[in-house]
Amino acid sequence: MALNDKCLKWLSKLLFYALIIFIMSGLGLADTITVKPGESIQDAVDRARIGDILEINSGYYEESVYVDKPLVIQGQNVSGKPAIIEAKNREGAVVLDADGCTLERLVIKNNEGYGICVLSDFNTICNNSIDAQTGIYLEDCHGNHLAQNLASGGRYLGTGIKLTQSSNNSLVKNTAFGGWLSSAIQLGESSNNNTIVDNFAGDDGFMGSGICLQDSFDNTIQSNIAITNSSLLGASGIYMDRSINNIVIKNTAQGSGWKGNGIYVSRSDNNTITQNNIFSEGMSESDGIFLANSNSNIIQGNDVKSNGDYGIDLLSSSNNNIIRNNIVEDNAKGIFIDGQNNSIYLNDFINNGINGNSWEPMTRWCTPVPKTYQYQGKTIKGYLGNRWSDYQGRDANGDGIGDQPYTFQDGNDAYPLMGIWDKYVIKNI
Repeated sequence: MALNDKCLKWLSKLLFYALIIFIMSGLGLADTITVKPGESIQDAVDRARIGDILEINSGYYEESVYVDKPLVIQGQNVSGKPAIIEAKNREGAVVLDADGCTLERLVIKNNEGYGICVLSDFNTICNNSIDAQTGIYLEDCHGNHLAQNLASGGRYLGTGIKLTQSSNNSLVKNTAFGGWLSSAIQLGESSNNNTIVDNFAGDDGFMGSGICLQDSFDNTIQSNIAITNSSLLGASGIYMDRSINNIVIKNTAQGSGWKGNGIYVSRSDNNTITQNNIFSEGMSESDGIFLANSNSNIIQGNDVKSNGDYGIDLLSSSNNNIIRNNIVEDNAKGIFIDGQNNSIYLNDFINNGINGNSWEPMTRWCTPVPKTYQYQGKTIKGYLGNRWSDYQGRDANGDGIGDQPYTFQDGNDAYPLMGIWDKYVIKNI
């Protein structure tokens, strides 16, 4: 497949800067500039050449640093004492406005604005500790790599790591904290094709979230821990609004507070939510997975436990979703459906206060077509429904399907499973 013009532009810029730095390093033209307390980092940046290394000695630097050329800027930690840059402005303590920079091992503070503001592409930002109103901010930039940073946002409206109109970036093994009415990690306004992997995202404020996606497409959210700790209004572990074609996989997502959900999905279509561990803490009326006005999503293979309201809750005409192979256990209620043409099958609903509830009688509670499966040594073909722990029916012919339907309000599973779903070996699930 041919790369589009934007990808070619990014690639050509990356190769250009990589070539320049390689040539200068190979010819011994790159210098190492040491900056000591009492000296200006900005002065060192201004006199440096492309590819130079700036070593920032341990100590305190009260200034803002604007980087307009590809440089390596490294903090030198001597005897446990870091290099600290502190600014008091809205623009940022460190602003990267050149492609191909490296920023590492610094302590950065700014209680009025951004800690690190990134306006350029293909930068590497690693092993920094940032405490600012917004820890790390990416605006209209691409191909950046953020790894092993500690980024803390302000108590009110503060965000640890925030992306705006920024795509094809990677966030790996960062620890981020957000504040009230905000998020620890936020992707907004067409931040697409980003990879968010192995991060810890914690939010201690009400109506916040661990990881937030707004108007963002085609992102991968994988193996993160997204934890909230609100004692008031609800905060969600993972929050999606108007976001399409995202993959949310193998995360731990915890909601908290009143109506705080593990994973909250609003006006978002064609997402895959799979193999996540989802729960909520604190007040009641909190769901594990909540969908509102969201269509054609796949919710598969999740472990949804110990939520104060529903394990899985589809509201406000959420249509054409597929819910399968989930374990929904020990919730106040198992599942609620309000929407058309949803398919729910091969799930385990175990020891919920009420296992099933629905306002939509046309919901499909079994596989769309008959499946060939093995059960207790027999090979059988037929429809497969769900496992309901309070089902009282019998299985006279031993096919693993109850002889009587499992019924509840506006719900009728005509093919209830006699055992948990993974006891059925199914071909072409």
